[in-house]
Order: sequence, then structure tokens, then C-alpha cells
Amino acid sequence: HRILRDDITNYVTCANLLAETEAGFHPMWEAAFISHSVMNVPLRELMKLAKAYPAAGGKDVWIVENSGVYSSILDTVPDLPLLCTHGQFKLAALVLIDLLAENGCIMHYAGDLDPEGLNMAERLLQRHPGRVQPWKMDVDAYEKALTDIEISRERLSKLSSIKTAAITPLAEMIENRKKAGYQEALVPEMI
Repeated sequence: HRILRDDITNYVTCANLLAETEAGFHPMWEAAFISHSVMNVPLRELMKLAKAYPAAGGKDVWIVENSGVYSSILDTVPDLPLLCTHGQFKLAALVLIDLLAENGCIMHYAGDLDPEGLNMAERLLQRHPGRVQPWKMDVDAYEKALTDIEISRERLSKLSSIKTAAITPLAEMIENRKKAGYQEALVPEMI
């Protein structure tokens, strides 16, 4: 029945994207791009869209889950087509990601290098095979982002669900080392 439980606080943050409704360009998205503004777009507004794509051409879009990382990247690369999911994917993030995938975009996803971050990456990789690529989610990145934070056995058990070849080496490394890595340490490389 297309009844949405929460269509206002369920939102995704984005910058440097354009969107269209069935009637054509959406003026809010166009104005945000022209003014270099970041938007928190609620599900209510996303449901009106027919298309979404990078504003400056091309097909690449970058996605992070951490708002501090998002802000740091935009401070240095203000024209980057960039999304922030603010942790676990809300429906709003998935709707926008689906629209971008339908328009042929390639999405580069960066999450934390821990069981939860890998499970989020796995979800996106399986949802849009060939359209999502892990970004700074490999063994080299893990070595650079490694902390002393121990991962509990319960959390480590979540790694058993990782089946996507692009991130299984990382899952195995995390399981062996039993420590987390966080994307904040990778911001200079991401930029």
C-alpha cells in the first residue's frame, strides 16, 4: 500500500547529485548543486524521484557511512558526488542508491573495517552486483586503520556470512587479528 512508517527522519545525506521527477529536473537538487550545498533528503522527497545521477557528469559516486569522514572529504573535494548513510542503511539511503544504480552509476563504498562494516558492504555488493565496489576496504587499508580495539567473539561470528570475493580476504584478516579498523584513519588516502 506504499505506507511508509517514517518518511521524514528517514533520510540520506548527499552532495553534488542531480535528480529528476517524471516531469523533469528537480529544482531543489539543481539549486543544491549550483550553491554547493549538502542536503539531508528525507524518504518523503526521494519517493518523488525517477532518476538520480552525478551533477558534473560521469558515473562515479562515493558512499561513506560516517558523517565526520563525509564532512572531511567534502572540505577538500567539494565537487565530489558523495553520499553519507550515517551508519546502518536506512530505506532512504537504499532508495537513492537504487536510483543511482538504475542510472548506470558505479558506487564506491567505504565502511568501517569491522564485522558490521563488512556486513554493510556485503549487502550493497549483493544488492547491486557490478555497480558497487569496495573503497578502502581491503587488507592494505585494514593495516593502516588498525586499532587496539578488540572485537568480541559474538561480533566476529558475523564475519561467517561474508561471501563476496572482493571483501573475503579482509574478513579473514579481521577474524585472525580480532581487532577493528576505522575509516577515520583513512581519510587522507580517501581524499
